[in-house]
Amino acid sequence: MFLYDKKDKYLDVYDFTASRSDLANYRMTKMKKLPEDEKVFIAETRVDPYGDIPLFEKYTGEIFNDEVLTASYADNDSEERKTSNAYRRYHVLKADRRSKENNDNLLACYGYGHLSNKPVVQIQYAEMIKYYLLKRENYDFVEFDEYGKKYRMEEIIQLPETLYLLQLIEQGRFDLLDGKNVAEQLALYSLSKINEISFEELQKMDACGVTENIYTEVINKADNDAHVLKLIKK
Repeated sequence: MFLYDKKDKYLDVYDFTASRSDLANYRMTKMKKLPEDEKVFIAETRVDPYGDIPLFEKYTGEIFNDEVLTASYADNDSEERKTSNAYRRYHVLKADRRSKENNDNLLACYGYGHLSNKPVVQIQYAEMIKYYLLKRENYDFVEFDEYGKKYRMEEIIQLPETLYLLQLIEQGRFDLLDGKNVAEQLALYSLSKINEISFEELQKMDACGVTENIYTEVINKADNDAHVLKLIKK
C-alpha cells in the first residue's frame, strides 16, 4: 500500500509493503499458540421475531468499527438467559468442534491472507478483551420457536491481540494503533520513498475536472497515515 507524509507544500509518497510469505508465517505462528478449542467458533442467538437483527450483522458491514462489546451482551450463557430473561433472548459463542478438517481449511484461508479485509468484533470479558474475526456477513436461520427466531453464524475465528493489530495495519486503520505496541507487526514491513506530489498539482487536477475532491481525500489519508509513520520513524 502507499503512505502519504505531509510536508509544507507537498507529499512524500512511500511504498509500505510486506511479503505474503512473511505475513502468512506470522499469522500461522501466532495462531498455533491458541488452544485448539479456542480458534474457531459458532455464534448462536435468539432474537425477537419482529425485526431484530442478529448482533454481529450490525458489524459485518463496518470493517473499521472499533466498538468494544460487553460479554454480558455479546457472549452470554443461553441456559442462564432461559431462566433470567422473560424474552429468552441470548447471544452465545461456542467452540466449533464439528469438523477438524473444515476448521483447518478455514484457518489456512485466514493464514494465507484471504480474510485480511474482514471485520473483527471486540468483546470485553472480565479478564481480557477477545477478538473475533467474522468471515460471513450473515447468520443462517435455524428455526422459529415460541420465544422468537433462532440463528447461527459459523466460521468465526478468534484472533490473539497481535493478529488483531496486524488486521488493523492491513486494513489501513492506523488511527486505532495509537497507544498500541505494534513494533513486532511493523517489523514485517518495509518502507521506501517512491515519489513526491505537490499540493498545487492536486488542486489543479480538481479544478480542471481531472479528479473530484482528490485533494481532500489525499489530505485525509495523509492524516490517517501519520499515525503509523510516527511509529515507524521512532
